[in-house]
Parts: sequence; structure tokens; C-alpha cells
Amino acid sequence: DVGAFAEANPQEGGFALECSVHDSSENLYMTKTDGQVDFYRMSFISGHVFDGNGSPLEGIGVDTAEGGYGTCTDEFGSYTLSNLPEGTYDIAAGRDFCGEHPFEEQVLTDVSTGSTGVDFNLVEGRQIDTTAQPDHDWVFSFGWTIGDLITLNIDEFTLTQTAMEAEWQPEFGYVQFDDFDSFDLTPGMPVEVYDETYTDILVVEMLTIDFFDEATKTAGGTAPGAEEGREVGVGAHQPGYDFWTIATVDEFGNWFADFSDDLTPMQDVEDIHAMIWDDDGDATQANFEFPQTLISGHVYDSESVPLGGIVVQTDNGEYNTCTNGDGYYELNLPEGTYDIAAGRFLCGDIPPYEEQMVENVPTGSTDIDFHLVEIIEIPEPYISAQPEHEWVGSNGWMVGDLITLNLDIDPELANGYELTLTQLATPEEGNPEIGRVNFDDFTPYDLAPGMLVEITDGTQTKILLVELITFDSLDQTAKIAGGTAPPERELGVGIPVEGYFFWMVVTSDEFGNWEADFSSDPNPINDTVDVFAQLWDEDGDSTVAHYEVPEPLDVHIYAYLDSQSIYTTDWDAGSILDLYLDGVLVQTKPVIPFSGDPSKGYVTFSGWDPVYALSPDTTIIITDGLHFKSYLVESLEITGINEFTNEVYGTAPAGRDLEVGIFISGVGNHSVNITVESDGTWSAIFPDLFEASSITAYLFDDDHDGTIIRYFP
Repeated sequence: DVGAFAEANPQEGGFALECSVHDSSENLYMTKTDGQVDFYRMSFISGHVFDGNGSPLEGIGVDTAEGGYGTCTDEFGSYTLSNLPEGTYDIAAGRDFCGEHPFEEQVLTDVSTGSTGVDFNLVEGRQIDTTAQPDHDWVFSFGWTIGDLITLNIDEFTLTQTAMEAEWQPEFGYVQFDDFDSFDLTPGMPVEVYDETYTDILVVEMLTIDFFDEATKTAGGTAPGAEEGREVGVGAHQPGYDFWTIATVDEFGNWFADFSDDLTPMQDVEDIHAMIWDDDGDATQANFEFPQTLISGHVYDSESVPLGGIVVQTDNGEYNTCTNGDGYYELNLPEGTYDIAAGRFLCGDIPPYEEQMVENVPTGSTDIDFHLVEIIEIPEPYISAQPEHEWVGSNGWMVGDLITLNLDIDPELANGYELTLTQLATPEEGNPEIGRVNFDDFTPYDLAPGMLVEITDGTQTKILLVELITFDSLDQTAKIAGGTAPPERELGVGIPVEGYFFWMVVTSDEFGNWEADFSSDPNPINDTVDVFAQLWDEDGDSTVAHYEVPEPLDVHIYAYLDSQSIYTTDWDAGSILDLYLDGVLVQTKPVIPFSGDPSKGYVTFSGWDPVYALSPDTTIIITDGLHFKSYLVESLEITGINEFTNEVYGTAPAGRDLEVGIFISGVGNHSVNITVESDGTWSAIFPDLFEASSITAYLFDDDHDGTIIRYFP
């Protein structure tokens, strides 16, 4: 009744026993201890192994905690531990006897044999690598979750940082702590780096790099306290190549690295470092300190603004460099003492500066800073005179200097100057280092051609004989200007418009007439108010004439896209208007007087050659020969109506204000103001929309010119 039995006379030399349980199909397990033979019923435990996302894991080792019954999960993550004597076990999943994997081991306790559905959800293990550099006072740690708050603790000194994405392995984050103002990082200090779930611990070790020989490609140092045989990784970096080898600590705590097996030439090495690892893969690092052969600093202007593009060089010019955008420079020099100059040359298109020298600077010096003074190059003064507008201007003087104007009204009499005026030179607009004067009161005289103007600061003197030049005509549609000047002389013609400047140098003919033809320039001439011609003498001084642009009329243009017509209003009655579309004359019509104000009127243009269709971006110019009005047609559509929502909708430029109206016979007009959506669509609701005989959308600009479209249901 207790399941025990004994064989009274076992044969010598060993024995074999068989046992069967006739009322069960279960297997039995036998153990023998000191002649005591015990039989147990056999059982199993089964389940699945998943990852953190619930996906099955294949090839994961599952066993009892004590071992001996291990199995591997199949492609479905399924496992069965068979031939287990009946009882209770701790079951472990995540062992690596089926192959390496990144998951942490998980143990379930007190699992009874015969249990099914004993499932595991494994999480990936964390490999945190921490490196400390005590000589340079920094701690670097890699492998954290990006964005997590990471804490560094050293002897109760605590710093925190947010883990940043590593460019070289963007799925992981890193931190670098280098602000230890209250102490120095030294060997023997315990360093803890941790987040909410994991702590990485490194004890800083003693490690040095004592020599490096580029010629023999060797380096060496010490690792005091490291046991014999400890490995030290040694790396050397030069532009375009990295050397790496593993050295071993000897019985005296020394290590020696030999790169000579690497056939790559070792030259211009910039960095040598050594690393010694603990059992967790964390490391202490040491760097070889190259002899200091740099001289560095910054170059600023007189207001301490960094200057990029300034040459910094040794006085003999043998070594030189350019400052970067922050004004920083480095000179890599043989060891010694140098005189350093800044500002002698420029590396880019920047203003010149006065050279500055710092003498007897030893290599290894930092913060050798320069504050340079800009060289102000004052141009040669020049005079411009405008006799019709009664002014004389002169630029190119020193700001603040007293400038004198002398006027000789009849130089042929040789009786000296009749008028003397003085002004202090004030800064030019846009170029405040250069001074200018402007004289505009010559009472009791009128400035006229033939007069002699002298301007002086006491050391420089400029003289101009005012000449006769006229600007008589400007056809803004044909883009042709004309006037008179002394025969066969060169003059410049300028026509500024909004956002653009027309300029041309022409020569007057033998009769003294000149013409400037801008028709090859695709830009329109309109809305201009300051049109001038400039006639130079041999010294670059000039007489100026202006074209008197007529006062603009307050006229308007309305472009109807649906009917291909243009309505324009408020022109002088009796005028003849020309209509240009994209520079082509398409129609000419007289102005029809308004019945209420017969001095003003309107014109409706329509029926022109359909080749010149009215469409978005068409440039309209209307002129009476003296005044010009232009308008750029805009994009505007009514795309449909919705009979269920009483809504009309369409498209127009995003963000613009739009007026939409309906006309109902016997009732009249009704309109609403809306704003076009950011995607260029608009809609308006009219409760009585389906009584309307027409729908109209109006898109006006700031001058109340507009593009209009109509829809007839």
C-alpha cells in the first residue's frame, strides 16, 4: 500500500529488476542508492516561450532550475520537459544551450508535474557599456533607451542626463558626463550609471599610456593593480585609417602594443588610446598626451563679434590658417615661440581689417585672441546736380566733416563765386561709414545749366559744370524713354519699379537726342514715380534730369473670366484706352462718360482675338497714353453647388478674402464675405441658393482691382 518492495536474495554480480503497474499506463523512473531501489511515476511540464510582444521564440533553452531535463523550443515556441519524476520544480527559460540569444533568463517557481500552459514572456537582455577616462574627467555610457533619464552616481555625487540617439547605432542611446567641478575623477572610484530598471557599475582602474613611437609603430604603458594576463585594447587613429591591437599586462603591471604587423604606414597619428575592461565589459580608458604644438584662439571685430574668413599666420607667413564661422583658428606648428599675425589677408569676400600682431607666443598657447579694426575705404567724392529740382548732392566725405559748396553763376565772367554754403557730412543711408551732403536752397539764385559748382572739405575739391539734359518722354507700354543732352555724350537712364530696377547706358546722337529702349526686358514698367537720366563729366560727376510722371488716376480693372471681358472705370471722359494682354495690344476703345459724373467714365473690353484668352496670370495693362494701369489676373473658380446643403464651392488662392453673391430675380443681390481655406478651397451657404439666377465670386486685391467669375445655375 506504500508502493515499496524488497528482493530478499539478489544475485551477486549485479541484478536487473523490472516493474510494471497493471492499472496504469504511466512510465516509472527508478533510482538506486546503497542497494535501495526506488521507482517513481514519470510526468512532464509543457508550455510556450514568447518575446515581449507575444511572438513565439524558437531555439530557447528550457530546463528545471537544477538542470538535467533541458529541451529547446520549436518554431511555435512550444516545449515539453519529459521524464520528470512526479513533484514540484522551478522552471527556467532563456538558457543558451540551444544557441546564443539576446533574452534574459526567466524562472517560474513551484510548477507541478503534469502542468500545461506554463508560458514565459522573455525580455531582451541589456548590454550597457560604460567607459571612464579619469585623466580627462569624463564618463561615457552606451546602450540605454533613447529619451530615458540616466543618472550617474560617484561617491554620492549625482548628475542626470537624457539618453541621446547614437549616430553610429541609432536604436540605442548614450550619455556622456564631463562636469565634475567639485572633484576629480580618479582610479578607485566606484561609478554607478542607472535608469529606473538597471544599474551598471564600474570601478575606475589605474591605466596609463607612457610612450608612443610612430616610427616603430609601438606604444606602451602601465596597468598597476591589474593581474598578469589582463587584456588591454590599444587603438591609434590617423586620417583615413584606424589601428587596433590587444596587449597583455605582464607580471610587473606593464603592457606593450606593437602595430608593426599592420602594413599600413603609420603617419600623422592624431589619437592613441588604451582600454582595460572589467568582467562586465565596462572599461577604464587612457589617452596618450601628444606634445602641445598648437596655437589657437579667436578673431573678433572691434565690437567682439566673431570674424570668419580671416587669415591667421606666423609673421614669416610659413604657417597659416583661416578662422571658421565662430572666429576660431588653430595653427599646428613645430614646438617653439612665434609672432602671430591676424588680418594681413582675407579668406573670403569680406571687408578688410587692419593687421594685428601678438609677439613671442609659445606653442601650446590657447586663447590668443585678436580684436581687429575694420579698414574704412572712403570712395572718391562725387557731385550730382539737378537744376530743375534745385538740389546738389555729394557723397564720399568723412562723416562729421564740414563741407563747403561754392556756386559760380557765370564762370565766363571769372569774377569768383557768388554763393557759399556749408553743411556737416551725415551718414549715407545703408552705408553709415560714408558721409554725404545735400544742398537745396540757393537763394537768391536758381540752379541752372552753365553754373559752376565747387564742393570741398578743405583738402579735396570736386568741381561740376551743370549741363543741359532733359527727360521728355516715357512710353510705359512700349518701354521706351527719350530726351535730349549734349551731342554724342554717354548717359544713364534709370526706371525703378516695385521689386525691380531698369537701367541702361545710352549715347546721345549728333543732334543731341537720346533714346532708351527697354522692350527686350520682360518685366513690365508700371507704377513708377522716380524716372531719371544722368549725364556724367570726365570726373564722374553728373547732371540729373527727371521725367515728371503724371499723377496716377484712381482707376480700376475688373477681369471677368467666364465672359472673357474686362470692365475698367474712373478714366477721364473722352480718353482713348488701349488694352494690352501680356504685352500685346488687343483692343482700343473710347471712354464712355458716367451719367452722374460726365468728367469720368468707363470702358468694357470684350470680343478680342480669342488667341489672347483671359486666364490666371494674364497681365493686363490699360493706358490712355499718359497714365497706365496694370493688373495680374488671379486664379478663381466656382466648381459646383450642392442642392442638399444649399452650398456653393470653388477654389482660390489660400488665405485670401473672397466675396460671394447671388442674384434672385425680383429680390436682388445678396452676398457673404469668406476666407479661402489653406488648401485653396472655399464654400458659401445661401438658404435661398436654388432661387438664384446667377452666382458671382469676387477676388479683390489691395487696390480693389479684381478677378470675377459667374455661374448660372
